[in-house]
Amino acid sequence: MQGTDITTTGSSDGSTPLPEDGIAGGISAVVNAAVDFDRCYYKKNTSTNKTATITGPKNTGSSPSTNNRYIGGLVGYMADFVSSFDDCEVNTVTLALDAAGGNNNGRYIGGAFGGIEASVKVGFTTGCRVIGLSTNTHVRNYVGGFIGLNNGATIKNSSATGNNTMSNQGGRGGFVGYTVGGEYIDDQTSVNVSGANNLGGFVGWIDSSTSPSFTRCTASGSISGSGGHIGGFVGYDKNGASVYTDCGYTGTSVKTTADSGNRYVGGFCGRVEAAFTGSFTGCYVDNTSTISISGKAWT
Repeated sequence: MQGTDITTTGSSDGSTPLPEDGIAGGISAVVNAAVDFDRCYYKKNTSTNKTATITGPKNTGSSPSTNNRYIGGLVGYMADFVSSFDDCEVNTVTLALDAAGGNNNGRYIGGAFGGIEASVKVGFTTGCRVIGLSTNTHVRNYVGGFIGLNNGATIKNSSATGNNTMSNQGGRGGFVGYTVGGEYIDDQTSVNVSGANNLGGFVGWIDSSTSPSFTRCTASGSISGSGGHIGGFVGYDKNGASVYTDCGYTGTSVKTTADSGNRYVGGFCGRVEAAFTGSFTGCYVDNTSTISISGKAWT
């Protein structure tokens, strides 16, 4: 599909929605069955200059676990069925909310998927791509260049480019905003990320309940926060048991403008929980130009 704007409406007053309420995707809002997607795309029509914008309603609930909303360039919410995505693309797409709202507004928003469950496999044959992503000013927390929420799925050989920026919001990542477990293999992102806190070039926030793994993944976008937990690869690893193998940050700038509080800025990690039982093997911060790291470094 190309050159088509998509808008979904729903109860944005905090009431409990229907399963499909306020969920939007370029190909499908919700997939609740075992389906294989090959060579699917959603993009701007460059020949007619028609835009490709996906707009969902704001959410006023206070917790990510209630009244969830999902917006994705391919699928808004992908349920827990054995499904696959290969050689799919999202190109020059804007993800948006229709109005400003309260804390955590919009919930889970991603360039390819808003939310994705554990049985789904992405990029096992040919990787999927998000190119030239942008978000509007109403999009708030838990936003990823490729996935908003990953609840345990495996993503391979996939990539994201563009901008995941907002001046005062958090939980944002160049590839995934919020991950609960999951496996990432040979994924790359060059998405610029800005916001408040819990910002990472690859992953913004890692949940405390399960242990994700990252293998040969890289991030190269510029990361800029106004709060704390800012990292070139991961913003805040709350889990403490994640496994990082041969992963790196190859961008040029990781910084915060905060002048007080727990700023915690690092070239690779902003903050890892003190009782860390995972591992870092062969990970690196590397660029041919000068890397600027500013703020209170996490040690």
